[in-house]
Amino acid sequence: MHVSTEIPAASGLSPDAELTLKWLNDHYYGGRPPVYSVQEIARGLFGRTDGPAPGSTFDPAAYGRVRQAIDELQQRGLIGQGRLPQGDFGFQLVTPTP
Repeated sequence: MHVSTEIPAASGLSPDAELTLKWLNDHYYGGRPPVYSVQEIARGLFGRTDGPAPGSTFDPAAYGRVRQAIDELQQRGLIGQGRLPQGDFGFQLVTPTP
């Protein structure tokens, strides 16, 4: 059995996937990578800065963009699915880059 130790290539990602990967790396502080929901990632990337609840909501149109970026990163093996404390699925880095 051959086990690859290569880190998946992050080159050629879409702009939204690059932004999502950067956000996840920026929120990695060592140890086991945290698991984030799609909504948490969307708020981090596209959070509203005005209106009734700045920072706690995001532009609904951005949800699809974040979802596509997550799918792209998963296909490349850069992020994986994990479990949030309440049992829901979320996403985390596979190989954090310091």
